Amino acid sequence: MLVDLDGVLVNSMPAIRTALAAWAARRGLPVHQVLGLAHGRRTVDIVRTMVPERDEDTEVGLITELEIDSCRRVLPVAGADRFVDALAGRPWAIVTSGLREISLLKLKAAGLRTPDVIVSAEDVTASKPAPECYLRAARTMNTPTADCVVFEDAPAGFASARAAGIRCIGVGPTAAHYSGELSARIHDFTGLRMSGTQDERRLRLSGGVSIPSRRGKK
Repeated sequence: MLVDLDGVLVNSMPAIRTALAAWAARRGLPVHQVLGLAHGRRTVDIVRTMVPERDEDTEVGLITELEIDSCRRVLPVAGADRFVDALAGRPWAIVTSGLREISLLKLKAAGLRTPDVIVSAEDVTASKPAPECYLRAARTMNTPTADCVVFEDAPAGFASARAAGIRCIGVGPTAAHYSGELSARIHDFTGLRMSGTQDERRLRLSGGVSIPSRRGKK
């Protein structure tokens, strides 16, 4: 399982938007334009787009400080705690465009277990929709992409999973507009169940939908 963090496991977009809006105000930037870049992009890419003339390390550091102040209050998406607990003993990773330090703070604030594998902004050279992050996570877990499933909430993430050749389950309201590109979609994790062994995994979603491993039965 390859799981995005913001908007998938944790309701952190308000915290992200608060931090970016504060940064935009300090720099005299159009807030709406900055917030339009918020979903699925690394902080450094937002800086490079909005203020290419400024020192990117300084700007990323400022945004990080602002986000740390606000991310301690994030909450888990409904059912995410049970979903993460059910992943114990199974290969899974968090794949996020956020920084590792902030991602760990969000997981702690939301009371969610931390996986052994986290692919964060520092680990890749290109943001979603590039496939690098998901390919790296699958490789780190030594799992073929054919046996992976991505959970994502944003168009950039959907495109990233598709470019990596990995099935994608859309989470949240935006997914309803991309159903043709997704293997399935869920509102949150309350209706999701997992069954089967580690070698033969099957996700059971609300409404009786199930997604088997591509390996099939042995």
